[in-house]
Amino acid sequence: MHVEEVPFPYENIALKTLGEALGFIGEGITNNAQAFGYSIYVRNGYELNRPKLAHVLQIERSSLDQVITQHFSDIAEFGYDKAPLEVEAFKANIQYAADW
Repeated sequence: MHVEEVPFPYENIALKTLGEALGFIGEGITNNAQAFGYSIYVRNGYELNRPKLAHVLQIERSSLDQVITQHFSDIAEFGYDKAPLEVEAFKANIQYAADW
């Protein structure tokens, strides 16, 4: 789904606070693409050059709330690039890039 601005659950104070602390949201920060449930939001003008389907699968295995909570916790502990859900998605992107 192409949108002017990728949504973020600002109404959840804990997620908002963590999102700001990790640099995902806030003044001057542009989020280009985000998976929420079965929807993948892509900011207008951004070329999605790698699949986000791994994140949809991760959400399907548990729930959006659980994935967001786990992912933010992992990012705080390991950093974005080494967070287990990102590592899994990165590997899937390599595996399925030829089909994309």
